[in-house]
Amino acid sequence: AVLNGRLFSDVAVAQLQTWFNPFGQVLQYFLVLYLPPRLATATLAFLASLTIPLVYLVAKNMLIPAEQGSRNGLLICIMAAVGAFISPVFMSEIGTTNNDYIYGIFYFLALIFVFRSNFSLVGFFIAGIFIGLILNVKYTGAIYVVGWIVGTISIMRLGSIFPLLSSGFGALLSYAPIGGAWNFYLYVKTGNPLFPMYNNLFLSPAHLPKDMVHRKFRPESFGDALQYFLDWAAGVAVSSNLPFRDGRFLVVLILTILALPLVLRLLVRRNDGNLSFPFEPRRTLFFLCSFIGTFVVWMAFFGIHRYIVPLEQLAVLVALCLLALLIRQSRRFPWVAGMCVVLVVVSTTPQKTDGGGRSFDGDWFDVRVPADITSGDTLHVMLTGEPMGYFVQSFQASDKFVRIEGNMPLRPNTGLGEQVLDAIAHHSKIRALFPRKIPLDTSLASLHRFGLEAADGPCLDIPTKKHPNKLQDSDLRSCPLRKIEK
Repeated sequence: AVLNGRLFSDVAVAQLQTWFNPFGQVLQYFLVLYLPPRLATATLAFLASLTIPLVYLVAKNMLIPAEQGSRNGLLICIMAAVGAFISPVFMSEIGTTNNDYIYGIFYFLALIFVFRSNFSLVGFFIAGIFIGLILNVKYTGAIYVVGWIVGTISIMRLGSIFPLLSSGFGALLSYAPIGGAWNFYLYVKTGNPLFPMYNNLFLSPAHLPKDMVHRKFRPESFGDALQYFLDWAAGVAVSSNLPFRDGRFLVVLILTILALPLVLRLLVRRNDGNLSFPFEPRRTLFFLCSFIGTFVVWMAFFGIHRYIVPLEQLAVLVALCLLALLIRQSRRFPWVAGMCVVLVVVSTTPQKTDGGGRSFDGDWFDVRVPADITSGDTLHVMLTGEPMGYFVQSFQASDKFVRIEGNMPLRPNTGLGEQVLDAIAHHSKIRALFPRKIPLDTSLASLHRFGLEAADGPCLDIPTKKHPNKLQDSDLRSCPLRKIEK
């Protein structure tokens, strides 16, 4: 919408996502626009694969110098990398346009730089630059900021003010020209720098005074939160719409409970290498506390599994750190750690994808709009919450699109609702656009709210790439609408 100049000419075409910082999707957009599906998918898969060697380097930089070149040290790094790859939600995102693994790249780089600098102010500053990039990719990356603060305080205590300021300045330097500029733009246009999120605080007249936070996957109580660990191991979909099976977080929880007295002892004796052998104690403490802090904030506020793909990839390394605290015997550690990793790998079933079975040949979408609705100057009222934004480019540039249903349903008495009413008043040709699998009758109340109703005339199906010779439930349907006479 931004790159095509349609952000405020159309209304809420991509629902909530219409106003998210476009930085996190720019690369994917240009790959889809200019490369064939096979090459673009391979490029995205390569990008996702960068997280594997980065987790390897995170593990290597957490080891004491004497172990970084040893056989045990190599084994630890390899096990951490294997755990990063065999991660159910991460594996489902390889080659896709999802961007959760992208801010994982920045998070791992932040850890590597702060470890390599041995927690110097320069290291914190460079790490802060990567933290800012995380926020540019997605607002929910703020959970990693909280974890970073917890980790810093755990090792620096009263001396944490300067490291935190250094990280904060680095984050501001990378966030301000991208995310900050976007927030300012939204503030000027809507009065809410995070629009439409947290509009209960900013009270933008453009939309209802709601926080718009997705609560579907968030646990309701501490008991529910504990149940998540068992459900993940059993393959119950509690933090995503699509099921997967993963025992790594249950293993981490058990080891955390067992090692908690030793973690607390490490908090007191931060430089005792005997406690965390073969891992460097301060780095271990920072890593564990930042991981736990991020995870707790995620569970309390979101519960959407995609947001913690980086934690999912680091979970095996966390388990290895906790085992090192519990065992502290170099001969036994590799065997126990190896069995732990095998247990995690065996308990992992990748998340089932919902790609729709489209082929990699030819055009990405192959949307074929019937000639009867391509005359231009038509208002298309988009219904339901199904993703349909990618269809816009297949219509005439003079067409206008408004969405009144979805994850942010519009009301006529809001700023966006008034834009919809104005568009209706200035168009004589109005059509409903919705998925073929959902009857138009389910949206009549929403249409009536804006003074519209179904009109006489045929509905037309819009085939897509899924099966060119057979209309599928994923195809669109366009039906004529008319204004209700008052």
